Amino acid sequence: MMTGMPEGRLDGDVRRAQIVEIARQLFAETGYRPTTTRQLARAAGVSDALMYRHFESKDDVLRAVVDQGLAGLAAMREAAAAGRDRPLAERLTILGRAFLKVLGAQVDLLVLYISEHQLLADDARLVGFIDLAASGLGAELAVRAQAGELRDDIDGYLFARSFMGSLVSFVLLQRALGMDRIHPVAAEDYLAGLVDLYVRGAQP
Repeated sequence: MMTGMPEGRLDGDVRRAQIVEIARQLFAETGYRPTTTRQLARAAGVSDALMYRHFESKDDVLRAVVDQGLAGLAAMREAAAAGRDRPLAERLTILGRAFLKVLGAQVDLLVLYISEHQLLADDARLVGFIDLAASGLGAELAVRAQAGELRDDIDGYLFARSFMGSLVSFVLLQRALGMDRIHPVAAEDYLAGLVDLYVRGAQP
């Protein structure tokens, strides 16, 4: 149950950030389309007038929610640089854990991107982030293949994109679609199995 915030004198940026946070919760609980701007204002404890002072429309609120969520993806940057000198299994495990952690915290954002694809069709930042990560890992894999650690016919980018796509699928199936209620699987167990499968498939 969300609690509204009093319409006191808050800094404009602070007030806007609070509205975005509450909107994100409401969109996750109720859905974007069924939620009205009046409901948003009520949940945030502000007047309709103040709501429109910060946002031109509900679509504007959605874009702010997406901006906030995408900022959370920055946590992957540190992990992307960790363990590059480790064996492939360790490297993939480090990346996989970080990716699952970020995705787990942003599952509502993933759902919004899917459910509101028409509104967010021009925003390629999420898929761009995944593509950048896959490209970076793919380049690493190419170096490993040249060194004889992996098969020389491995397409590093496709390997990396498939690996990361499997992690996205796991989070969506388990968390968003509720597969964990039918067949719960621990994220660490899934990751270990996935890493083993990919490493064995890449061995010379």
